[in-house]
Amino acid sequence: MIRETLGTSSIHAYTTWEPYLGPSIYFYSRATTGGTTASQRNAVNGLPYWVKLVRSGNTFSGYASADGVNWAQVGSSQTITMSQNFYVGLAVSANDNTALITAAFDNVSITTPTSP
Repeated sequence: MIRETLGTSSIHAYTTWEPYLGPSIYFYSRATTGGTTASQRNAVNGLPYWVKLVRSGNTFSGYASADGVNWAQVGSSQTITMSQNFYVGLAVSANDNTALITAAFDNVSITTPTSP
């Protein structure tokens, strides 16, 4: 997940796996503070699955891969005007405020562009 602030209404982009409506990789985005979070999804077959979130300027894109090599974009890229200072983290949600959930993350990396 990439978000501008740690506030609950922050603009953000988020790529995740969810079992709801059949196993799918979702790309969530909120372009305005306090606005509605939009979702796009690609159906997938089971786990494990790799997810990737890419920011290029104000363009955010979500990707999914069954092998970590061959990537498919999830939905379409979204324009989110976000400050140069932002938060990057791993996120998990049960989508139910009365339930707990756990997740295992591995092969995590953050890549920043190099200056020419």
